[in-house]
Amino acid sequence: MFCLLYLTTELGSCVLGDKIVITQESLQEFVNALSPGAYSSITRINFRSLDNCLLKPMGVYGSKEEIVRFLREIHAVDDKTAQKLLLPRNETTARGAAPILRSGLYAVRSFLSSTEEQVYVLYWPEDTTWNDQAVTSVQRNRVTFMRYLTKLCDQLVCLLSAEHSQAIAWDDEDKDDDHVSTHSEESDNVNWLHYVEVVKANDQEENVAARPGFTMSSRLLVKQPRMRLDPKILSPRLLHGETVQGFMTANFRQEEGSVERFAYDHQSASQIPLLSEDDAAWCLSETLDDNTLENFMILGPGTRFSKEYDAWKRRRKEITQRFKRTLARRQTDLHVILERDSEDTKAKLRAAVVGEVLKAFPSLRRERFLPKSGSAESADPVIDVDEVTNPLRHLFSIYPKTISTFQSSMRIANFQGEIRTAEFQSIKARILILHSLLERIKSLNGDQIGSLAEVVLHGGDKQTCLEILRNMGSWRLPKEEEMWRDAIIFASQVSDSRFLLDFKPATVADCLHDAAVSAEETAYDWLAKQIESVASTIFEQVSSTQKEGCNEQASREVKSEEDRELGILRSDFVRQIEDLSIGSRSRTIIYVDTFEVRKGSPVSCSISGRRGLLQNQEIEYHVHCLRLLADQRHNLKLDPSSIPTPILNEGPSQSFCIPSETVVKYAHLLEGDRILMCLVDSHGNVMVILEPLSRIDNAIQSRSFAKFFYQDKIGQSCLFAVDESKRMLAVYASTRMQLQIFIYDEEFKSLQGLGSPIDLLPFYNPGVSIIHICFVHGREELLLVDSGAQARIFSLITMRPKPSSLQLPQVPRAIYSSPDGSYVLVVQRRDGVPTIMAYHWSTFTCTDGIPIILPDFSVDLDSALLSSIVNRNNVHLIGLDLDSRSCRSVILDITHKPTDFTGQEWRSKALSSRGKHTVHNCLIHCHVDVWSRFPVVPVAKLQAITSSRGRQQKALVFITDDDRGSFSSHFSNIVHTFERTSRKPTGEELKNISVSTRTFPSFANQFLSSPDWPVSRFRAGEWLANLLCLIPVQIAITHRNRFVPLKDGVVSTQLEKSLLGAGVNRIVDNLSLGWYESIFQSYWASKPVKVVSSMGEQSVGNSFTLNHVVDTSFAESAMRDIEGVWMSVSPTDDALIVALDLGGIHSLERSSQEDALLVLFSTAISNLVLFQSNLALSRDISGPFQAFRSCSSMWDPASNPSLFQSTLLVTIKDIIDSDRTEVSRELSLKFQKIVMDEPEANFITRLHRGKLQIISWPVIDSKEFYKPFAYLKKKLGRQPTSHRTAGKFLHTLKILMAKLNANDWRSMSQAMAAHRASALLEILPNALETGFSKVVPELEPLKNLDTDLVIEAEDTDAQFSLIRQHTPAADCELRFTTLLKSWERIPFRQRVDESEWTSGLVQHLTRLVDLRTDHVDKWLKSNIQGFHADDTNIEDLRRTFDSAVKDLREMNQLCKWQCDNCGLICIQSRLHEGGHDCLTNHKCICYCSFCRRDLSVAIPCGQNAGHAGNHV
Repeated sequence: MFCLLYLTTELGSCVLGDKIVITQESLQEFVNALSPGAYSSITRINFRSLDNCLLKPMGVYGSKEEIVRFLREIHAVDDKTAQKLLLPRNETTARGAAPILRSGLYAVRSFLSSTEEQVYVLYWPEDTTWNDQAVTSVQRNRVTFMRYLTKLCDQLVCLLSAEHSQAIAWDDEDKDDDHVSTHSEESDNVNWLHYVEVVKANDQEENVAARPGFTMSSRLLVKQPRMRLDPKILSPRLLHGETVQGFMTANFRQEEGSVERFAYDHQSASQIPLLSEDDAAWCLSETLDDNTLENFMILGPGTRFSKEYDAWKRRRKEITQRFKRTLARRQTDLHVILERDSEDTKAKLRAAVVGEVLKAFPSLRRERFLPKSGSAESADPVIDVDEVTNPLRHLFSIYPKTISTFQSSMRIANFQGEIRTAEFQSIKARILILHSLLERIKSLNGDQIGSLAEVVLHGGDKQTCLEILRNMGSWRLPKEEEMWRDAIIFASQVSDSRFLLDFKPATVADCLHDAAVSAEETAYDWLAKQIESVASTIFEQVSSTQKEGCNEQASREVKSEEDRELGILRSDFVRQIEDLSIGSRSRTIIYVDTFEVRKGSPVSCSISGRRGLLQNQEIEYHVHCLRLLADQRHNLKLDPSSIPTPILNEGPSQSFCIPSETVVKYAHLLEGDRILMCLVDSHGNVMVILEPLSRIDNAIQSRSFAKFFYQDKIGQSCLFAVDESKRMLAVYASTRMQLQIFIYDEEFKSLQGLGSPIDLLPFYNPGVSIIHICFVHGREELLLVDSGAQARIFSLITMRPKPSSLQLPQVPRAIYSSPDGSYVLVVQRRDGVPTIMAYHWSTFTCTDGIPIILPDFSVDLDSALLSSIVNRNNVHLIGLDLDSRSCRSVILDITHKPTDFTGQEWRSKALSSRGKHTVHNCLIHCHVDVWSRFPVVPVAKLQAITSSRGRQQKALVFITDDDRGSFSSHFSNIVHTFERTSRKPTGEELKNISVSTRTFPSFANQFLSSPDWPVSRFRAGEWLANLLCLIPVQIAITHRNRFVPLKDGVVSTQLEKSLLGAGVNRIVDNLSLGWYESIFQSYWASKPVKVVSSMGEQSVGNSFTLNHVVDTSFAESAMRDIEGVWMSVSPTDDALIVALDLGGIHSLERSSQEDALLVLFSTAISNLVLFQSNLALSRDISGPFQAFRSCSSMWDPASNPSLFQSTLLVTIKDIIDSDRTEVSRELSLKFQKIVMDEPEANFITRLHRGKLQIISWPVIDSKEFYKPFAYLKKKLGRQPTSHRTAGKFLHTLKILMAKLNANDWRSMSQAMAAHRASALLEILPNALETGFSKVVPELEPLKNLDTDLVIEAEDTDAQFSLIRQHTPAADCELRFTTLLKSWERIPFRQRVDESEWTSGLVQHLTRLVDLRTDHVDKWLKSNIQGFHADDTNIEDLRRTFDSAVKDLREMNQLCKWQCDNCGLICIQSRLHEGGHDCLTNHKCICYCSFCRRDLSVAIPCGQNAGHAGNHV
């Protein structure tokens, strides 16, 4: 099962939202399974290779339990996996969260043939996906995934469980709705009406009741090992916060200074000073074994860590004893298994022996050697040889020693076709003698043959037999002696095996039949006894070998487990020693690499390692904020009783480092990802930091403190409190018992003192100190709890405590003020048990408090915190449970004496099924949601799927065992209702969907087992491209007034930092559009591109418009509001339509500069810009178009002719027919005023070449509402094509984004030329040397980078060398030698004139070089033809090419100097190193001229090659 898309969460504008992403690893496995090697990365997918495979995808969705049943039916999961899949998502185990399957689309392959296969595309839902009342985010995800599923598959199967099927409300059912009767005046089809009723809460007395809250598990919440540092410093801790929640984790870090090695050989422990260092930090090598480690602890720092050392030894002993018992138990268990399987083993061994016998005696029947009837093995007398040998091979593989045992036993048994029994040999000999005699005498009649047989077969001697032969007739047998002798020889030459084969009872003469039967039976009896004996012997030996093997196996396994556990124990002990020895006092660290003890008197030891000085000991803190999904925030506002489920942000946490002596005294999270933190250094000075989370470390390193207090003024027992509603910080100075109030500004940039310090000494008796302080939130009052357990409220207005006070039973462990300003919690201990009392502020000193009973809240109450989620009345007591690694909360419900009012919401009855409450109707009605949010018949006819001949009728099959409702008629009704109420163009698309119902057994039998049912057939490449085009990718965001391009749609702070200050080329090289890279660069690289972008005010339907114009899927691609720039691609016959969704401008989360950058990007790259608005006639339009006006001066369109080719099309929503003319006229006049005020600098002229159109969009749900979509598509089609190819568009897009990021406002064409030249220069050396752009990991031919077309040119396979590539000289010569050998006339050297041969070789080399340079030159011209020839970068490229060609020719010329060893010329390269060499054996290959002439013999010439004169 391959995951194609899955649901995840991502941090948006301070909220978490759902996002659908592609699973790259799983997609790679799926693609490569279809076509091996087609997927290299998400940016390199070979779609054309995939097109060779055909897919038949079938969509599957429905109830979880039925999907699991389906997966089991097709054997995609086993029973254990099926059980895990059905666990609820919030199911937890002892070790934290249980593994879950993310909601998403999964592909399950079902092979049909080598070129075609069925793929089940499965939508795995969330836990509440099929609940009609699911939260908004779940409903949105449901629609999105169903959109993808219906686009990918023409045939869908809906699997319904009994529960879901029975809960569906059909059209003819009559169910009451309380709200329907109350609000019956509304229309049945009103789906835009929501009721909100203000109701009075129940009058109750003051009370605080606790109920279970959320539980969030995290692997970050772990206990830290014991160290000399205070454990509280390194343990996870909650962060204060009234409306923001989070926690902080810490790690101890240290750096080493100078390091020196040491080694002591065979010295006593007292002579090695480092063993007695008390303050040293010890780091022991984990390669030390247990005995070595024990000796080291005895002779070294063992007394320093005696407690830990004793615990380690005790645990070692326990482990050793436990594994001894484990070994004995496991060996016993294995022996029991052997005994249980002994009969089976014996039978297999016997069968194997029988097999060996049958090899020697192939005429015998196997069943004759099987056990007698009645045994289990005799049920089937015919046994395949493989059934015997395969189990025995399994036995041999487990116990290899049994192979030799079996083979030696078989050699001893010596089954070589001989039956060693006298009875058989006697019968055999007589039969063969008789047979030989009868063959020689052909004229005997039946009686004579019978008489002869009687004598021969029943013991007659030679004379008797000869006498019988003489008396059988009147003829003479002069050679009877010879005939008898030949018969005896014949009988001795026939082997037993051959005899049994040739003389089977069924084939011999009648006179031999009884004897043949007797011989065969004798053979069977003897062989059966031998088989039994041999099998028993082998079984005894094999059993012994098995037991030995089992014992060895058990010993190995147990030893391995014991070693592993002892190793873990040893590693833990070593780390424990390290953690305990490293502390604030440690200045030396000793690494022990080896340690050896030599017994003797005295004991000596050897030790080696390194000794270093510790410097810069630091603690690294990580701040982790809890986030809440946007829909949960919405639900909490509507229903305060609901329980939220906060999650951790999946992105990297914010971190900072402080010296180990510095302590985080107080930390308070503020809204907007900011923090107020108070640090105390080693001198007791206090530093207050007020910064964004991302700048904490910078502030600490640069000492940019909001406030700094010296220790002598603030004291060691200083206290802090924050009131976010009043933006106040209270600081209590214990030295002078003073209170100082500070106020931070709205931008969180500074802390300003509020008046002078408040002296508290006049209000307290001597010796009393303040232990706790907290704000009464919302009021300028503080609660002060002193050392006498007296609690008093101090007014910051009157500057004195209130008259009354509260005497507590004891000094509290902690106090927590509720964020809503209603009460305070006091934590105390009674009889050692922590208790919590609540005191309402309104009756603070008049009551004894309200005891709170906490439901199963196993956290440390002393370090818990009070915080509010979504609204301040939703108060949670939050604590950390490190044992279960979880953050948990208890919800505190507060009631006051005053009566509360609240609002309750419910939906109109039209939102349910025809006015009735429904529970799971969305299993059917999810299709209506898809039709509503996306086009049914898009105006842009997409051509991603061109293999239309394989398309089948769209079908929807409901699989259920409940037959009380008609799915077909119900589906027809919802289609009819949708077409009537939405008035959306549908054609015959919906009516042509075939709807049917089947039971699961029927479905499984007819469809799952048969590949021939009607499923549309697609080419895999097109199908996958269609899938990828459905998923929008985020290509850029704006952040801190900067345009930030993204890589593969992922926000990466690390990448952003690495590109700060980078040039355009470097930025472009680091950009990637994810899955669209392969589409633009290869699959549809040659298609032209048209770009349409949509922006406007928030919530005016920007995404909806793009979806209905070009059939994209933007509506659910990110969070509630689009952030940055999202891109999607719609392939058509004529072009690729690129849609850019920029969302709403003028957002509160974006600055004006960021809006201007987005508008500039959109207008520069687009062919059609849609600006959608709710403009009123009386409204000044300069505001909505301020971003256009701001960016119009950033770039000069005249110097960028390839950009700013768009038409601006402004749409005004919800204009009735009678107002259209007036609205258009009034808006035109306002645009004319802008043009008159800014004649040549107006944005319409500069950004859109003066092209502007206005559309007064009809009212939604009117007959005319969907008509403008078709006009927009036609308008886009008529726009000039500014991007000739997809590859060219990709290049332009990346250059544009890089320039915006780098604030480079130079000419676009110059930047594109510079980058193209840079890219070609990088490829050029490889192109000249090999003729390819890449060689590793695979050959990639030279292509046009804009069209991905291969440059067709004649070339050679030769590899050349360039001078400036710094290739080793040996490699260069090897390449050159290969070039020489490629000439076909190389063998003719010395057979022709040397100069003639050399000239031919030079011509050959020149031709090869010319072929390569012509090919590369053609490639260069193809890739620079769109750029100005006089561009500096292009000219530099041409000069570099010319220089490289010159180097290539020079490098591949012959040396032509004379060889050092003969008279031939040197044919190494011109720039070779070393001596000159002709690359021959330097011997003349010709024959002596005189010998051939005078002696007519061919004797080789003995001179050097290339010599002058005759050959001698």
